[in-house]
Amino acid sequence: MRSDDDIKRDVESELWWDPKVDTTYLVVVVRGGVVNLTGAVRTRDEQRKAEAAAKRVPGVLRVESNLKILDERLDPDIERDVVMEIRKKLPAAAPHIAVKVHDGWVSLEGEVERNMQRVIAEDVIRWVKGVKGVTNNIHLKS
Repeated sequence: MRSDDDIKRDVESELWWDPKVDTTYLVVVVRGGVVNLTGAVRTRDEQRKAEAAAKRVPGVLRVESNLKILDERLDPDIERDVVMEIRKKLPAAAPHIAVKVHDGWVSLEGEVERNMQRVIAEDVIRWVKGVKGVTNNIHLKS
């Protein structure tokens, strides 16, 4: 069995060599073969890459990630911006569209009079910072 110090050294090396991981704000702690990553990364993708890099090291039993994601936005902030964009682009339809956000994923619900309003509602919010995806459940009024 490898020592925690050897595993820590190899995990830090693996992270450093991975071009998709910025190690500037990463801290590695190893206890009993369990790697704990703390610190900060820029994106969720970078977090996943760091976790995968640590798992590649021989002797690692498990990786626990406590990395803070710097570019991630909170759901209430995303929801506020999505609602503002819909109000700006679709002032007449906005009161009939409900917005829910969970982990950056936006769900749209409600009824509008024209299909173009459905399309515009989805298109304008895709560019809101922090939106990871959109589920468009807006229906057309009969």
